[in-house]
Amino acid sequence: MTVHGPCRLCGGPTQERFRLTVLGRHDVGYHECDACGSVQSDIPTWLPEAYDRTRPDLDTGRCERNLQMVLNCATLLRALALLQDLPALDFGCGDGMFVRMMRDRGFDFRGWDRYADGHLAGGFALKSLEGARADLATAFEVLEHFPEPARDLREIFALEPRLLLFTTEIYSGQGPDWWYLSPETGQHVFFYSAAALRKLAAAEGFVFIDFVFVKAFVRRDLRDAIAARRRAPEAMAADIARRPAAWRAHVLAELDRHMRSPWKHVEQDDATRRAALAR
Repeated sequence: MTVHGPCRLCGGPTQERFRLTVLGRHDVGYHECDACGSVQSDIPTWLPEAYDRTRPDLDTGRCERNLQMVLNCATLLRALALLQDLPALDFGCGDGMFVRMMRDRGFDFRGWDRYADGHLAGGFALKSLEGARADLATAFEVLEHFPEPARDLREIFALEPRLLLFTTEIYSGQGPDWWYLSPETGQHVFFYSAAALRKLAAAEGFVFIDFVFVKAFVRRDLRDAIAARRRAPEAMAADIARRPAAWRAHVLAELDRHMRSPWKHVEQDDATRRAALAR
């Protein structure tokens, strides 16, 4: 293995583990950090090509992923006693499907994306993050896209969230055949170890908790408040892992709750949007 430049998350020394051909033509090295255990690609100079909108869209799981995230996250937020009036922002919202579906369930979501317009959010996608604040932030399949995670994560933490829900696959020594590397798209460029996520959370004043279907950074004061009001979030996470069938029952109850009045919040947003356009 050859010594490479410093880790783009923690600054530790890295060593090359393997090489792949990205976007069918770029020879790219992947380097493991000796300090935090994460793996990163070479500096991704090919990103403009990777995000070129004329390229074929290979994300066939978008709709199913959004449905799973909406049902699970709505159920989790209710279990944590974090209700609908919590200001929330979906960072990297893409077409805005998650934002719209969470708003349909009464949660006060906005969305923002550097590469997409969030058109499905129904007018609740931000053009800029300037001045934006959110007690709850979500970032699904986003963190692995950050070319400079130490810098790029600052945009999320600048929202001053008390809770960050996110998904990304954990690196734990996988090789060049790991499907999550996704060299055919060229968009996945940083892969976090569990240790790196724990250190990152602690450095920012959060606790890292894995809820199986979603990972979370819970700010310490919020974690303590939830534990006092309900039970420790870590205990909830352990229950989800130990009794997945019981959790699915809670998710189905969430779906049933929504189906009893599926248009309630849609109609409220419609009235709000129409009033704004009329001014």
